[in-house]
Amino acid sequence: MKKLLLIGLLLNAIFSSGQNEQEEMIAEVDFLQLDSNQLRFFGDSSAMMKFYQKLDTAIYSGEGKLNIYQMGGSHVQAGVLSNAIREHFYTLFPGLYAERGFLFPMRLAQSNNPRNFSVNYKGIWEGARASVPWHEGRWGLSAAIATTKEVNSQFEITAYSGDTGVFSFTTLRLFHLMDSSQFFPVLESLDTNVTITYDSIANLTEYHFSFPQTTAGFHFEKKHNSQNQFVLQGIQFISHESGLVYHAIGVNGASVPSFLRCEDLPSQMTLIPPDLVIFGIGINDAYKSEKQFIPEEYEANYDSLIAIIHSINPDCAFIFMSNNDSYYKRQYPNPNVYRAREVQKRLAKKYNSAFWDLFAIMGGFNSIAKWEKMNWAPSDKIHFKRKGYELQAYLLFKAIKKSYLEYQKANYRATIH
Repeated sequence: MKKLLLIGLLLNAIFSSGQNEQEEMIAEVDFLQLDSNQLRFFGDSSAMMKFYQKLDTAIYSGEGKLNIYQMGGSHVQAGVLSNAIREHFYTLFPGLYAERGFLFPMRLAQSNNPRNFSVNYKGIWEGARASVPWHEGRWGLSAAIATTKEVNSQFEITAYSGDTGVFSFTTLRLFHLMDSSQFFPVLESLDTNVTITYDSIANLTEYHFSFPQTTAGFHFEKKHNSQNQFVLQGIQFISHESGLVYHAIGVNGASVPSFLRCEDLPSQMTLIPPDLVIFGIGINDAYKSEKQFIPEEYEANYDSLIAIIHSINPDCAFIFMSNNDSYYKRQYPNPNVYRAREVQKRLAKKYNSAFWDLFAIMGGFNSIAKWEKMNWAPSDKIHFKRKGYELQAYLLFKAIKKSYLEYQKANYRATIH
């Protein structure tokens, strides 16, 4: 009991730590609806409670690895929002081990790359995204591919973690197509004792190093004289420690159907089974006229995606983020946010999970114009600038911490009674 009490006091101290830039931003305005900044449960909260139990085990026993996914579109691909949330999670408790998670080098696909890892390459590479209706390809977990047809192409990638330095890894997973028409990837490493394994079902090659690495580079070899290519689906840096792993899964323009197009998503997700998925998919689904947006289809698509996830981990919990306020074609506020929001609430109730009302928190209908005036959002009135994304990350994590602390207090009361 005393140990649990000390844990509760320590958590409370961590969760209540000082003022910061985001608190100063909040103090500047009166349009934020901070009373709405909480995880809401419209029924059974059992899925989130199971996640909190796993989190307890990782924190206090140092056992288990929790996979947290954030899935979305351009808000996630840009990397600012997802990396800010990642860093908040990784400071949840002193000594909690953190791992970089799954990533896709968007620079290879000729798209904007998150700033929290670097990519260098040679040769001509082309990208394709499952979010673009006329793009074709075999996609996996990242919903993006990068293809080169030049055998002299190369790439190198290094993953960083904000102020905490470089994430090292002892295993690297290279997700790529493996049929006979593909170039053979050759790892460039100073480690002469690398062991290599293959998984043709999940389309990956695994490299096991004898000491921690910080950078990985590859060149290619032809299998035969016919026309070849190399198709990259994603990368995962792994360290075999217990703790948290935060995976940012998102591509520009992604809607729920985008992820349903990804043939290799189930087999690749099986290797990284999610314990919590933060869903932010909906801004692109609702980016259309009121007549074109059909809430029933939107909900049915979500049901299909969740069915895939639950087939991998039936206990997976979800946080459904409402769409942010936005303008349609930069001309007028998009009223579809209301109907999409009701779907997200129903999904939270249906799957015993949480709903986080970003739309209300940011100020409700037409509030994006106020965020633009504060220089937190650009003139497109759909995306955010760095400060805007960092404020969202701060508020979301504050809501998660509050919910987790309430779980801790309830658990303590149950123990003493």
